Amino acid sequence: MRIFIIGGTENISSPITRVLLRQGHEVTLYNHDAQPPTWIGAAKVVAGDRKDYAALERSVGEWDSIDCAIDMLCFDPGDAESDIRAFRGRARQLIMCSMVSEFQTEGGAT
Repeated sequence: MRIFIIGGTENISSPITRVLLRQGHEVTLYNHDAQPPTWIGAAKVVAGDRKDYAALERSVGEWDSIDCAIDMLCFDPGDAESDIRAFRGRARQLIMCSMVSEFQTEGGAT
């Protein structure tokens, strides 16, 4: 499967990336790391800022089709709207998974 992950190298997403790579999937990470971790191996890494919606959407636009898109960094409505613009008509499945409910936010909600 062709899998596109926004994030993919942190606490929760790195195990997901590792399993997908071990299973032989074609994995592309859209990630802010200037130097990707050495364990990335066969994964393709596209450097970028999650909050630069136009750049993210252009990167995804280079793909004809994606079997599954996983957004590990979708924290607010702007992120979700960008995902819809980027993946509509390209990804067969979109999974949004984040840690937003695990940490104290500026507004005080947990």
